[in-house]
Amino acid sequence: MLKYFTLLMVVLMTVVVSFGCKSTKQAAYSAAGNWKFHVSNTPNGDYDGKLVLSKTDNGYTGYLEADGSQINLSNIVLDEENKLTADFSFSGNDLKLKGIFTGDAFAGFIVAGYDNYPMAAERTK
Repeated sequence: MLKYFTLLMVVLMTVVVSFGCKSTKQAAYSAAGNWKFHVSNTPNGDYDGKLVLSKTDNGYTGYLEADGSQINLSNIVLDEENKLTADFSFSGNDLKLKGIFTGDAFAGFIVAGYDNYPMAAERTK
């Protein structure tokens, strides 16, 4: 009888604990949208423009827009820590965009060889 009582208590405790626990899994972050950016300290001065990211079934697509030009991004990766990497070409140079999203803000760099140029962006509404 004690054996059945112990088994019943274990089953009841398992049910109580499983219903009492809330899931702590958060929804995945989405960087999709329009972002106003500022890149500073480049050899050609500072740049202001727009970063546009779109979420697809296969990840992200996007582009940078500044001074009337649109520059497509490729190999866009947003990891589980909201770190972004993307490749693009500008004035014949292969460049990389790297940084991290925190809510509606982005902080990172444009990487050109061994040089890094600070980039900050804010999501526009």
